[in-house]
Amino acid sequence: MTGSTANYKYRGLIPRAINKIFQEVGGRFDTQITVKISFIEIYNELLFDMLSGVPPHEQTGTSISV
Repeated sequence: MTGSTANYKYRGLIPRAINKIFQEVGGRFDTQITVKISFIEIYNELLFDMLSGVPPHEQTGTSISV
């Protein structure tokens, strides 16, 4: 959940985490850093890529066993 963008204290976990990652990366000028982000949904033991260009209802899903 994203929450309100106007007030930081109402932001969700994902916007806060991404903001923190880029704050850390932005302060390090002496090294080259590659950031890879995955955002998945687990539904009925299937994984769906939420950052994919294909909508979740059109994805086949990857089976998992827990």
